[in-house]
Amino acid sequence: MGAGITDLYMNGLGYVWRDNAVCLASTLNPHADFLYAGGSVSGHGVVLAEAHGSFATSVTDAKVAAQARNKYLRQVRPFIATLSPYGEVIHGYSVAFGSKPGATGAFLRLSETQRRKSRRSLPTPSQRPAGAGDVPPTQIALSSHRSNFILMDALPVADWIDWTRGLRDLPSDTEPVAFFRLEYAGRAFLACADSLSPFGPPFVWMDDLIDHPLWRHRWRRHFADRLPFLRWFVIEENAGERFLNTLSALIRLEDRILPETLDLPSGDFVGSSADGAASITRRDGIPYDYALFRDGLALLGGPSPRHIAGHRIWHPKHGLE
Repeated sequence: MGAGITDLYMNGLGYVWRDNAVCLASTLNPHADFLYAGGSVSGHGVVLAEAHGSFATSVTDAKVAAQARNKYLRQVRPFIATLSPYGEVIHGYSVAFGSKPGATGAFLRLSETQRRKSRRSLPTPSQRPAGAGDVPPTQIALSSHRSNFILMDALPVADWIDWTRGLRDLPSDTEPVAFFRLEYAGRAFLACADSLSPFGPPFVWMDDLIDHPLWRHRWRRHFADRLPFLRWFVIEENAGERFLNTLSALIRLEDRILPETLDLPSGDFVGSSADGAASITRRDGIPYDYALFRDGLALLGGPSPRHIAGHRIWHPKHGLE
C-alpha cells in the first residue's frame, strides 16, 4: 500500500518514468524504493523516492510524520547528488502512509530535500506540464513500459524489452501480439487479447469474430456482463502505439547500441488527482471509473466498454498495424 500511494503521489507531482532504486546500492545497504524521471526534472536528472505504509491501531499523524522524516534521513539523503544509471539524483522524497484498521481516513506525510538557491533553476511541475519536451533516458522508459506490459498480460512484449536491454537471449516466441482497441471515457485504449480472450489463441478466431454480426452479442454475453467484477490494465492508444513502434525500431538495430533517450509521449494523470482531467459520464448517467497514469498505463473499472472498436497487431520487427 505504501508503494502504491507513493507512486500515485509521484504521478501527481508530474513525474512519469519509474524504475527500482536497487541500482543505487547493494542489497546490504538501506536505500529508497524508486527512481523517477520526466516532468519537472526532464533533462536534468532523476529523483529518488522512499515508500512506507503501515496499518496498526497505534498509527497517529505524529508517528507517520516521524517515519517519513527518519526514512528520508536514512534511505534518501545519503544518495542525493549521486550518479544513477539514468543521471544524477537531484532531489529526494520520503512518503509515509498510515491507517487504523476499522477507522475512516488515513495519514499521509512527506519529507523531501530542502530547496536551496541553485545555479540552475528547475521549473516546478505546475510550471512545466508533464509531456512538455519529455525525452526520458532510454533504460528507465523501457523499465517503466516493461512493468506496464506485464500488468497487461502482454508477456512477449516484456521479453523483447529484456532482449533489447541485453538481459536475456533472443525470445523464442517471435509471433505477433494481438491487441483489442477499446473506446472508453472519450479515449481509445489497447488491451492485450491474451488477457481478454476466453476462446484460446486469438489468431485462430479474431479476424472472423470481430467482423461477425454476432460479435456484439457475444461480447456482451462473455465479457461485458461480467466486467463489474474485473479491472483491466490497458494502455492509451497513442502512448502504446508510440512505444511499440519505438521498441520495434530498437529490435531492428543491427549494432544493438541503444540511443541515450527515447522520444515518448506523456500525458494526463486521471483518477487520483484533484487537478486531473474532468470527470466524464456516460449518456445513461453512469460515471466512468478508471485511473490513467502519465506514461499511458490505465486501469479500467466500470462500466464496461459496450463493444470492441477493432483490433491491432504488433509485429516485433515491423511495429503496430
